[in-house]
Amino acid sequence: MHVENTASGWTMYMGSSQGTLWCHTVSTDPETQHRSFLWRQIGFEFGSEVTSLHKTTDNHIITTYLGNMEKSGCLKIQKEATSLHAMPTDALVYAPKKSNIWTSDYSGVRIALGADQKVVLINDWSSSAGQPCTETLWTGSDVFSVAIEPFGNNMIYAGCRNGSVRIYDLNQPRGTIPSNAAAFKKTQRQGSVFNGIGHKESSVNFLKRVSDHLLVTLAMNGEMSMWDTRFVGSSMFGGSVSASAGEDGGSKAKPVMQFRSPVQDQFSKSRFDITADGSLLVAENIENHLSVWSLRTGDRIHDLKLDGGPVGCMRFLDDQASGVYVAIADRIQYWGHDMV
Repeated sequence: MHVENTASGWTMYMGSSQGTLWCHTVSTDPETQHRSFLWRQIGFEFGSEVTSLHKTTDNHIITTYLGNMEKSGCLKIQKEATSLHAMPTDALVYAPKKSNIWTSDYSGVRIALGADQKVVLINDWSSSAGQPCTETLWTGSDVFSVAIEPFGNNMIYAGCRNGSVRIYDLNQPRGTIPSNAAAFKKTQRQGSVFNGIGHKESSVNFLKRVSDHLLVTLAMNGEMSMWDTRFVGSSMFGGSVSASAGEDGGSKAKPVMQFRSPVQDQFSKSRFDITADGSLLVAENIENHLSVWSLRTGDRIHDLKLDGGPVGCMRFLDDQASGVYVAIADRIQYWGHDMV
């Protein structure tokens, strides 16, 4: 889900489990807000779940599709049409060989794809004609969540199926970063990269940067934690996230903050969201409670019992923290922060 303010209201972009893109516009102008704005399709059905969706400042829509037994996952970058009755035009289509695409993130012209056993980097999608030039960061586990540091654009964070979070510094000499499966196996024995953040025996479902050194992670077992990446040890690449200090050549980091849901340690698989100023976090637990936390104090400040089924995704407006949009089944709901 992507939500943005416009001069006369707000526009929402959604991806479906069938691989279709939809757009919905609502006017806040008193003279036009009585009009009915229906959902309109802005992309052809791909036949596979949409796993991530972003919209750039120059009106490009970045979408990834999971893939299935018949075809690999796919990245599509499309230029949004200026007419309500026209479809977007493809700017780039990329499908890695025999791999799902679980997620993506972008910063400027750089895109990071979470794929099977690796992160696929496209360092400049805007200059790609046809097949883009890619770089592979091997992780040894499927990458369910990925983030690019928005401040320096040179740190990559990968949340993996095995519970580890790999942190790659792209300013390092490329010889220190595994570039293929064989190099990864060698690095497991001899090399080292940043490691030490992770969740024991649970996949990292989602992660997001808060500031230039804080990272929030959500695991499928219900753990949600904030980490200070300045204090992450340098560990052996293949080290266990549950190892104690010294066992894998480094130290295991400890979270600086842990968030508790109304039902202890139970969260859904839906992603959380954070306000643009990094002050609030919203997430849903498996009992369909929507909860809002202060990232400055760690206190849970709002709870709400939702109706209609599990939450698919949620999103704060980009430039305000007055409320949150929530996708429940085939409906979109808006909840203000005075919902308690």
